[in-house]
Parts: sequence; structure tokens; C-alpha cells
Amino acid sequence: RRKRGAWRGVVRPLLFTLGVAIAAGAGQFIGLTNPRNDEMIVGLVFLVLGAMLSLFVWLVPIGPYRPLPARPEPSEEAAADRRSGTWFFVGGGAAICVAVMMAVAIDEFVRGPEQDVIIVFTMLPLLAAAVGCFIAGSLAMKRAGRLTPRQKLRLPLQRTFMSPRLSELDDLVQRHFLVLGYRLVSKGRLLWSFERGAWASQFWSSDVRTYKTIVNVAAYDAPEGFRITCYLDVQAGWNTVSQKQISMFAGELDELEALLTRHVVAVEHD
Repeated sequence: RRKRGAWRGVVRPLLFTLGVAIAAGAGQFIGLTNPRNDEMIVGLVFLVLGAMLSLFVWLVPIGPYRPLPARPEPSEEAAADRRSGTWFFVGGGAAICVAVMMAVAIDEFVRGPEQDVIIVFTMLPLLAAAVGCFIAGSLAMKRAGRLTPRQKLRLPLQRTFMSPRLSELDDLVQRHFLVLGYRLVSKGRLLWSFERGAWASQFWSSDVRTYKTIVNVAAYDAPEGFRITCYLDVQAGWNTVSQKQISMFAGELDELEALLTRHVVAVEHD
């Protein structure tokens, strides 16, 4: 469910269930206990609050969920280090569990002054092994993180890809960006310029899609079709555009590339 986003997949269902539970509990309290007037008021308040919570949680205005682009695959060495780190953590947890069970057993079945000696000589090796496993696991995970390639995105975004020769290229490009909320500013032969949002939105809006965004798309004749070049920039000098937000803009260009390439494949299959 987390693939749908934290709000849609976790928070909203949790709040909805909580509201239904509150309203149902208040209704049962009113119907089964025959409360006094003051208790009746409290029960009605909780009933209304629970019903409102379960209803209005679905009316919170949020933007459409856009998954992040696929992360680069980790190298074999990084994957091996991550597996080793996981097993080290499991081993450390197992050592702690064994130490706890041994302590309980010694306390239950051993009496006298030798109890302290047995506990010390039994617990110390297990706890030392657990600490060693946790340290080794942390080092392995840290090494795996350094070996895993991380794709850093920076503005402005530039994208170049090849597209087959499409007779409806103009319509496809315009429709794609118009659906995303852009407006066509200028148009030439195989050249389009789009804008979205306003420059002043960065001062009060937390939605990066309301910031002024400029997209230029140019198509160049090539022997095998068109070479499409895209340029996207966000004018938000007073705010920092995060990697997640830049990934959203990169996803818009990815969708354009998929549209122009897969469209022809579908036509050829027909």
C-alpha cells in the first residue's frame, strides 16, 4: 500500500478507520448504557466528530500521486554487502534473545552465590557477539550505500531521445503538456514553448506545480525520424526544489518520451 503514497496508502485509511471506530463506539455507548444528559452530550460529540473525521478525510485536496522514477540497480558487490548486513543484524538480535532466555533460565533454576558468576560468564560472550554483529552489520550497510549508484537530478532538466517520424507529432506534444496543466506560449515549425504556474506562487504555495515552469521542446529531422530535445526549468529562486520534486518533472518528460515512442509501436501493431 505504500506504493500509493503515504497519505493514500497509510494515513488516510488509518484516519478513516479511526473515525469509524470512534463513531461506532459512541453509538454503542448511547444505545446500550442509557446515559444521563451530560453523558449523552459527550457521546453525541464523539459520534459527530468520528463521523466527520471518516468523511472529510476523503475530501482533503491533494495532487495526483506520481511514483518516483525507478532507482538504478545496485551493483552485485553492494547487494552482497546489504545481504551480509541483514544477516549480521539478524544474528545480533538472535544473540540478544538467547541471552535473555539464558538469564531467565539461570534466575529460575540456579540459586546461591554461583548464580552471579554463571550469569556473567554466560551473558558477556553473548552480548559481545550481539554488539559485534550490530557493528559489522552497520559497516556492511554503510559500504553498500556508498557502492549503490545514486542518480542526482539538477535543474534545468534536459532530455534528448529519438522518435519515429509522426504525422501527428504536433498534436501529441501539445496534448501531453496541456493535460499536465501547461499552456502553449509560442509555437514554430517543430518548436514548442509551454509555461505553467506563476513566479509569485513560490512565496505562499507548497505545491511545486504552481511555480512558474518553462518547457521548450524542439524536434530535428533525422534519417530515422525526429530527434526530440526537451528543456525544463523552474523559476523558484527563493525556494529549494527537492530531488523528489525534480523527479516529478523528470517523470513528465519520461511520459512524453514514452508517448512518442510507444504510440508508433501501437500503430504498427494495428
